[in-house]
Amino acid sequence: MTLEERRKRAENALMKYHSRRESGVCVACGQNPPVEGVLRCAGCRKVRKATSQKQKYNRPEGNCRQCLTRKAVQGITSCSVCRERGRKKSKAQHRDVRIRVITRYGGRCTCCGTSNYKYLQLDHKNDDGNVERKALPPSIRGSRYFKMVLSQPKRDDLHLLCANCHNAKRYGGCTPEDHPLRMRDER
Repeated sequence: MTLEERRKRAENALMKYHSRRESGVCVACGQNPPVEGVLRCAGCRKVRKATSQKQKYNRPEGNCRQCLTRKAVQGITSCSVCRERGRKKSKAQHRDVRIRVITRYGGRCTCCGTSNYKYLQLDHKNDDGNVERKALPPSIRGSRYFKMVLSQPKRDDLHLLCANCHNAKRYGGCTPEDHPLRMRDER
């Protein structure tokens, strides 16, 4: 499954979730009314509870909590295969969110014009990123920050710079004429 297919699948699931929530039916099955104060109906709550209980109590001692078959890494509740799968999934999700933010803010360095997403970084125009970081909880870093930026309307105080221009801005200014990445992009 390609990254685009996964993103469409996730967007469809999210749309289905929100439409079910707005229409007042269970977000899992979409048929029965949910239990008061909860988003799932009684039947779906039982199934979800039974599944989590099964995973919690029916797995053999020392086995992975995700696949239930392989031995977990010592001191950790999952096996090396599931951990690696989780890392890959997390990296793909981070890359997807980052590309969506870069696309939203123009997809090019505002100084030199390079468009290679690997080099592009989100920059605060007024150099007040440290003020924003101090105001946010410590858990809002990396992908979570990008998700927060995506959830808000496009901000005027943010723009894209490549790593070289971002660093040059810090030490006195950006000079696009002698920028090596721009020359390489134009070839």
